[in-house]
Amino acid sequence: MKAEVLIENAKKYVGTPYVWGGESLSEGGLDCSGLMYISLKDSGYETIRKTAQGYSLIGKSVSLDSIKSGDLLFFGRTQTKITHCAIYLGSELMIESIGSQKNTKNNKGRGVVISSLHRRSDLVCARRVCEEKNDSNVHFKVGHIYTVEVDNLNVRIRPDVKSKRKNADDLTLDGRKHANSRGQLMYGTKVTCKEIAMDKNGNTWIKIPSGWVCAIYNSRVYIR
Repeated sequence: MKAEVLIENAKKYVGTPYVWGGESLSEGGLDCSGLMYISLKDSGYETIRKTAQGYSLIGKSVSLDSIKSGDLLFFGRTQTKITHCAIYLGSELMIESIGSQKNTKNNKGRGVVISSLHRRSDLVCARRVCEEKNDSNVHFKVGHIYTVEVDNLNVRIRPDVKSKRKNADDLTLDGRKHANSRGQLMYGTKVTCKEIAMDKNGNTWIKIPSGWVCAIYNSRVYIR
């Protein structure tokens, strides 16, 4: 299952009301895990109906600082006390169904919306169920344009993870347009490769007009 397929299937339900326990339109609406269930099902992913807690165990765990579009997000007090789930869209946005237990077919809640990743402060874990691209054929060439495939990518002074991170004011004017307030590049940003380097740990870096960014770190591709 490709991330873009999961995302497009989830977006079909924007505007659908929230109904506690709802997993189909015939029930009048969807709750948060119902949205996740029907989106996965529409995308060809084999799963049974689960709670948000149940879905927090499928796929593979990913760190919160390396989430990618299509990843499943889980909110709550701890990883064993999940109360809400959503699907990450990239660019610090997620799709979710908002409501509460009081919302029934006759008293529907707000429902499926696209909202900021930071709407809630209790994100505790993420899972990856979408297929990952084969990274063995990733090559970089000076002068070519590539795409950032993670959110919050640091721009540094030198090609080294211990090198000072640049702030937003240190970036080029165009770089600032595609960065958050901390100067980190957003998912989907197009970057031009000016120079290529490899650090002592074998990680690949490329120099862009704003500075150095890590393109491949520990075999994980950040830029493609």
